[in-house]
Amino acid sequence: MSVESLFGVSQSLAREPLVRAYLARMDCQRIAIGSLQDLLSKTSLTDADLDALQATLEKVDDQRGLARAFIGQRCIGIYGFDLMRETFDLTGLPVARKYPLGQRLFINLDVFFGSPAYLYDLCGFLQWDKLHYLHLMDRYIEAAQTGYPERIETAQMLHRSLGQQNQLHALSRVWLRGMDAPRVILKDAHLTARVRAAQVAIAIERFRLAHDQLPQDLAQLGPCGTGTVPADPFDGQPLRYQRLPTGYAIYSVGDGITDDGGGGVKDVAFLVER
Repeated sequence: MSVESLFGVSQSLAREPLVRAYLARMDCQRIAIGSLQDLLSKTSLTDADLDALQATLEKVDDQRGLARAFIGQRCIGIYGFDLMRETFDLTGLPVARKYPLGQRLFINLDVFFGSPAYLYDLCGFLQWDKLHYLHLMDRYIEAAQTGYPERIETAQMLHRSLGQQNQLHALSRVWLRGMDAPRVILKDAHLTARVRAAQVAIAIERFRLAHDQLPQDLAQLGPCGTGTVPADPFDGQPLRYQRLPTGYAIYSVGDGITDDGGGGVKDVAFLVER
């Protein structure tokens, strides 16, 4: 079915060690989750269909992917700093090596007074900036390796640290703000909540298929469920379940950390209206 194909596209990017690839993977999953929500609202699936979807969702809920993306991005940053240093060191280029040492000294002086970038490197700011970049990237990687909701709390602290960067962190300031790792972590938490809510919805659809009715609460799922109700990434509590006049909602409290019954502005809800 098309939903499984969409998840398959996202999984093809699972081992790409880049934040941009991880964002593309999340977008594929977001579209797939929306399609699954529409599918469950319009169609009664068979046990075989529900089993296949459940297996797919279990693969998608991968908590190691974000750390892998940050590690890859860290490597690219290291390469970028090294490349900038080679660019700034104009006297080390082949065109400069053909000159005698005295002339190379004058080249140095000319570049020193005419190139702020060269001065930035010569005064040690480039290396200092690189160390700052590595320090923050290590913190992002550590954050991505922690569980929820601690990961979100760490992301909020890191967001504040981005706003406190020194103006002399010229390169890392641009690169880190452009990547905006705290926002990526929060976006990942929202998607994780949706994926886990979809897993619960599959279990509810199994219950509906077996009993021709919706459960009163998630404790009724029993053998139709996945053992325990998945945790809400935002507060660590089990995901919430709300019966509606025309279906049900599985929802997370979102970054508002307030239970609004699935209808709040910041709630992250998976709605099945059938």
